[in-house]
Amino acid sequence: MDEEVKRNVLEVIQLACDTHGNSREAVARSIKQQLDRQLAPNWQQRFVREKYSWLL
Repeated sequence: MDEEVKRNVLEVIQLACDTHGNSREAVARSIKQQLDRQLAPNWQQRFVREKYSWLL
C-alpha cells in the first residue's frame, strides 16, 4: 500500500475505535464498512496478496 492509503486506513481505525469504544464487533464492522466504501470490496484480497504472497 502506498503511504496515503496507509494514513487513510489508520484514520479509519482511529475513528472507529474512538466512536465505538468497548465493542470490538462494532469497531470491526465500522472499519470493514468504511474500507469497503473507500477501497472497493476486494481490498482484503489485495492486502493479503501483498503481505503473504511469499507463502504461495
